[in-house]
Amino acid sequence: GSSFVYFGESPLESSSEEAGLLVPYALAVLDAVGILNGPSHIEIKLTPCGNEDSATVHAGRDLSPCLVEVNLRCHGGSGLWVPLSEALCGGHSQVSVTADACLGHCTSFDSLAALPPCPYLSSGAFVCLVSYHGDGEMVTATPGYRTLEGLESFVRLNPMVGIGDKLY
Repeated sequence: GSSFVYFGESPLESSSEEAGLLVPYALAVLDAVGILNGPSHIEIKLTPCGNEDSATVHAGRDLSPCLVEVNLRCHGGSGLWVPLSEALCGGHSQVSVTADACLGHCTSFDSLAALPPCPYLSSGAFVCLVSYHGDGEMVTATPGYRTLEGLESFVRLNPMVGIGDKLY
């Protein structure tokens, strides 16, 4: 069977318990590395810490934020997440807000809330499947693509491999 290592991203409400840990931590990271303006990409995971003084109890476990990476750039994925972000946040994303600010259209930028709307204005998830199965093998079929495209909730497919591609 396949060995998937990454499945995608699910939006987290800004009022959630996890966001209560992640948002202040992310802002502190940005301050610590001196990112004051522009888009940023931050990966943080919640890890069990076993210390009740520095974590929130979540589902019976103590969790503490752990920085994975921080960069002065928009989130990646070739922009595949932009339609979901725009639907959740009422028509804007990191990309559109950065472009507005750079082009001097700061009226919309200045009126944005510090956090996304809660509840979100839509729902969905960004699904990305990364597998380390089949190293060196040739892709002979992609039957799942048509199935995905037929889903009512389908928005976009950005295949990174196709028929005839070699897996690495």
